Amino acid sequence: MAKLHSRIRILGKDYEVSTKTRKELPNEYGLCDCETQVIHVRTDVCSESVADTVLHECLHAIDFTCYLELSERQVHATAAGLVALFSDNPWLLDFIKSSVKRHRHEASK
Repeated sequence: MAKLHSRIRILGKDYEVSTKTRKELPNEYGLCDCETQVIHVRTDVCSESVADTVLHECLHAIDFTCYLELSERQVHATAAGLVALFSDNPWLLDFIKSSVKRHRHEASK
């Protein structure tokens, strides 16, 4: 599994990423505390579950910041859909990253 960074930037806000165990989060895989800007993620599960959880909690942060009022079901389905999309199309993240980087470079000229 790739290393999970200790910080993640979401819509201009820096969130701390705190890794947890089942003992620390017995009933959940993750939590997003938008007030303190901390995302807690259990890392004692399979790597796909960690990826899903990180996306899930990031979606909660986006939801909170943008006042979307998404339901838990909508957040869950969107995170699962994105994990499947990126898993089925491994080139897609590199393409998006490259396109955004190119756009920033062009805009700075």
